Amino acid sequence: MDFDHLAEKKQEQKAAAWLNLWLSWSPEILSMQLAKKHRPGETISACLWRSGAFNICYRVRYDDGPDVIVRFAALGRPILRREKVQIKVATMKYIRKHTSIPVPEVFGSGICWAGTYILLKDPSSGGRPVLNPQVSDRNLKRAYREMATLVLELSKHEFDSIGALEENEGGFFVARRPLTFNMNELMVSANLPEAVFPSHTFRSATDYFKALAMQHLFHLRLQE
Repeated sequence: MDFDHLAEKKQEQKAAAWLNLWLSWSPEILSMQLAKKHRPGETISACLWRSGAFNICYRVRYDDGPDVIVRFAALGRPILRREKVQIKVATMKYIRKHTSIPVPEVFGSGICWAGTYILLKDPSSGGRPVLNPQVSDRNLKRAYREMATLVLELSKHEFDSIGALEENEGGFFVARRPLTFNMNELMVSANLPEAVFPSHTFRSATDYFKALAMQHLFHLRLQE
């Protein structure tokens, strides 16, 4: 099915306007201010760490370590930024607490004038490996085996509903609707309104797959 190029252009313009505003308001200073809010200490400097399709990340250095990463959700690509960040934080905390899978420690999250953000321990503090373009088949098989082990460990965790995690005083629960990449793309590139997507969790796989089918039907009808 085709996407709505007018809707895509509108989101691209929104993203470009946000980025221009972002760069004009000293993101390094903002990053250090947010870092100190969640991780006390004397900050030394901040610099752009890396950018992706959905996030812009700044590394903040401390005089006593460890360094932190402030991850800002960019405007224009992720539509439901606040919901996305809240789910991501709960999921990272759950994986860190209930599995052996290494994920960065979450120091905090919140909302600032630029939007939502997450403060993480710098994952490269202990050194970051460099990809080898001449990697051997043996090492590739080992890497795939380790990836499969991670997926297997995640598959062992069971919940009573299909959806997204939320944390409260009692622990972690599936209490939010499943917010998927496909939902985001349909809102960004196909101009589907949020109202056509589910607002609740699902008790069975059948109900969830029916909801997915309805999303595709709404997309198809908009192209008629």
